[in-house]
Amino acid sequence: MWEIFKEDRIPFDGVLVSRAKIDDNKTKKKRIQELGIHKFLRLPRGFPVIGDCGAFGYVDEDLPRYDPIEILEYYKELGFDAGVTVDHLVVPNTSPKKTRA
Repeated sequence: MWEIFKEDRIPFDGVLVSRAKIDDNKTKKKRIQELGIHKFLRLPRGFPVIGDCGAFGYVDEDLPRYDPIEILEYYKELGFDAGVTVDHLVVPNTSPKKTRA
C-alpha cells in the first residue's frame, strides 16, 4: 500500500511485523535476513517498522517461543526501528478434557 502514496503522504505511522509470521515462511525469512526489514518491505529508512513476537502464533504453547535477549538481537540484526517485548497470551483452555477409559 505504501508504494501507492508518495513518501510524505503515507497514510499510517508505521508497520508492525510479526516474527512468528516471518518464521512460518522459510523463503521470506531468508530474504528478510539478506535485505533487512526496510528493503524487504520496500519502505524508506526512517519509516517506523516495529518488530513483534506474534504471540497469537504460539498461543497454544506453554511458554513463549523466544528469549528476550534473542529477540533484541533479532530486531537489531534485521534493522527494526523498535520492538515489542516478548509476551504470551493468557487464554482459557478450550480443548476437550482428556478422560480415562
